[in-house]
Amino acid sequence: MSKYTLILESWGKHLLQPKFFIPGKPLESNSSQFPTANTPEDSVRMNSASEDCELTSMFGTPVWADVIIKDNVVNGRQLQLLWVLVTVSMRKHIVETIVQGRPGTVKEYVCDGDYEITMEGGLFDQNPNRYPVEDMNTLVYLMKLAEALPVTSEYLQMFGIHNVVVVGFDFRQQPGSQNVQLFSIKALSDEPIELVEE
Repeated sequence: MSKYTLILESWGKHLLQPKFFIPGKPLESNSSQFPTANTPEDSVRMNSASEDCELTSMFGTPVWADVIIKDNVVNGRQLQLLWVLVTVSMRKHIVETIVQGRPGTVKEYVCDGDYEITMEGGLFDQNPNRYPVEDMNTLVYLMKLAEALPVTSEYLQMFGIHNVVVVGFDFRQQPGSQNVQLFSIKALSDEPIELVEE
């Protein structure tokens, strides 16, 4: 008896219920209400590679957006994260004042908050039997620095982010993969402050 037969007999075919859909008329849309999106013929490059170089992941797929994290030492250590997804969010600072007899609150805009950045991805080695020790050591070193870190990322630069302060990170192992180290980094954007001596 195959696994599939066993599963069907264990769970029972009575749990499978057919669904019938009656075809209706196609949705009508007024195309004049919505402008046509103009898309470029070639996709916009969002990675740090030069025009004649193609960045690829461990699976051989092209890298859409990479992130380079550095320390502040001249010719210091840096790490290019090829397998990473970045989430950028911001909470604005708004003062909400309750006014008696008025529904809701009066909102007063104070300023924009810092960008909250989450980077999730993995380090990998091309050899399936080798752990990415060097990249992991570099990433742990960068995460433990008590300073703002310069970042190079076409995606982050769209928000004007060039420096980040790491507020937390975690590393978890990938079951069944010796050559992959997963990571999650939480950071805040940082703007350099220029002090003027008078």
